[in-house]
Amino acid sequence: MIKFSKTSLGFYSLEVNGENIPPDAVDVSDELYAQLKQAQLEGKVISADLDGNPIAVNESLPNLARKLTPLEFLEKFNQTEQLAVVAATRVSDPMKLWYDKMLASTFVDLNDPRTSEGLTALVAEGLITQSRYNEIMGLEQ
Repeated sequence: MIKFSKTSLGFYSLEVNGENIPPDAVDVSDELYAQLKQAQLEGKVISADLDGNPIAVNESLPNLARKLTPLEFLEKFNQTEQLAVVAATRVSDPMKLWYDKMLASTFVDLNDPRTSEGLTALVAEGLITQSRYNEIMGLEQ
């Protein structure tokens, strides 16, 4: 059975990797694996959806373009979303910690799992939709 890790964006198998498979790895059917490999041949890259499942997306931006200042990152949110996040930081310590770390950072890297985890928390709290998550992260299927 093939497995996929959202953290490493890599595929693994017990036969090749033994026990060295990331704990977040999810099972991938042979059919989906073949579809993803075909999509790669067509110029797409493998990314992960909110549940950690592999998806094929348009080629990702160069790494430099995926690093934003905190202000540039915040401007990806509309005003309603920004205000909802600020309000959530007043009642949720984990949300406040993520938000404060983001503001204190030199840049926000969209490839950093902490960014994805924070945005996933925003979706879980109903502050943004999965569609907005995909938009903010630059994931276009």
